[in-house]
Amino acid sequence: MQVASILTLRNRISKVPIPKILVVDECQHLVSHTWKEVADYYSEQGTIILGLSATPKRLSGESLKECFDVMVQGPLIKELIDTYYRDSREIIEKLTSLIFGIDGLSSMRKR
Repeated sequence: MQVASILTLRNRISKVPIPKILVVDECQHLVSHTWKEVADYYSEQGTIILGLSATPKRLSGESLKECFDVMVQGPLIKELIDTYYRDSREIIEKLTSLIFGIDGLSSMRKR
């Protein structure tokens, strides 16, 4: 496994072994010249390009359709917040019960 910034990878592209899978974080940048150059090179070598992004839309409006065959959308921010809140509350209640010997958050004194 190799880990590199896009500029390091571009500058050393002939020295880095061809990977089976190239994982690109912040893949919304793949439409920029440097990132596209690297992705195109590896794609031509048969490498699978897997792009990750929390913001798959570019401010310029450029599409990532030309970079990827499929897009898998994760949960919405609201769903993450709701899940985090529900799960964190459950964890806090269990810890409170274990540490202080009281029954969850409902037994704690409120200010």
